[in-house]
Amino acid sequence: MLLAEAIQQCTDLCALVGIWVARPQLRSARQIIGPKPVEEPKNYINIKNTIASWLLTVDHKRIGLLYVITGLFFFVVGGLEAIVILDAQSREGSVVEDLYNLLERLTPVARRLGCVPELVGIEGILRDGAGYQRQRAAVAAAGGDLAAAVRAMTVR
Repeated sequence: MLLAEAIQQCTDLCALVGIWVARPQLRSARQIIGPKPVEEPKNYINIKNTIASWLLTVDHKRIGLLYVITGLFFFVVGGLEAIVILDAQSREGSVVEDLYNLLERLTPVARRLGCVPELVGIEGILRDGAGYQRQRAAVAAAGGDLAAAVRAMTVR
């Protein structure tokens, strides 16, 4: 018992100091090195994340993403530009008002060219509208003749 107590005290002292008394168990190389690093699965987003790889890709999934992103970008830009329509003098105004102003400026040119009735017809379309029902009625009244329907729509 004296021997067992001496061995126990020696083991406690060595453990306290950090010295191994007993021979450590044999470990495999995997236990020494550590677990195998887990690689993130490769997909179409993380293969190469450079601008050149995205712009020069032939991957249909990347091309689809670029198409959607580009479409959304230009949708937003077009919407922002459509909020305010400015004329040449940087005044806000509706498109119909701009067309009336354009017709007034074109009247002298139309007189010289002899096409004032057509210009008056276009003004009538702006005033009355060129709705679907009006177009159908003009075609029905003209008996299906397209030229007569156009004349009925433009000349009043």
